[in-house]
Amino acid sequence: MVYQNLILWFPDAADRRKINPYTASKYCIDKGGRLVDIVDKAMYDVVYNYCRQTIVFGSHSSAQIWLGSSYNTMTDTVTQSNGKPGYNGNWNRNSYPRRGSVHKTYTRLVLPIAPPTSTRIPHGMMNHPPHWKTIVTQLCSTNLIALGHKPEDKCSRLDAATDVAVYAFFPYGLSKLSTTQE
Repeated sequence: MVYQNLILWFPDAADRRKINPYTASKYCIDKGGRLVDIVDKAMYDVVYNYCRQTIVFGSHSSAQIWLGSSYNTMTDTVTQSNGKPGYNGNWNRNSYPRRGSVHKTYTRLVLPIAPPTSTRIPHGMMNHPPHWKTIVTQLCSTNLIALGHKPEDKCSRLDAATDVAVYAFFPYGLSKLSTTQE
């Protein structure tokens, strides 16, 4: 799935692992990506709906993904893994985010996902301590790279008006996504 200049993917949409955010990050790095950072409401909706449609839920009533962003319980701010401000909305209705000195270690974010058939609304970001393990189906991301007339050219969207071939780096090499005017 391509969103702006990111490729979002599940290495295995049916895989469930009980892991903490550090292990989830290593899992994505080993697959050629990183954990997803949510930058705004529009991206939250895209990520949530993509997960909802892609995860193989089977008999499970929900799934979760670790996010790359962190939460500061004292300042009530979300920071992306690149240090830029992250999306600070769509919190789970069950007393999240956890705030204050009692929860000062609750810095890592997880996103519960409901299956498409669910009428419950168990979603919304939740903050937990970094050592906390939960069962996840991990979503990873990587940047979209364009190789065209000049190797240093980059693109943030697919542009049908140019003759640029768009590629992305996936875990096992370069994959051609789209070519225009070949």
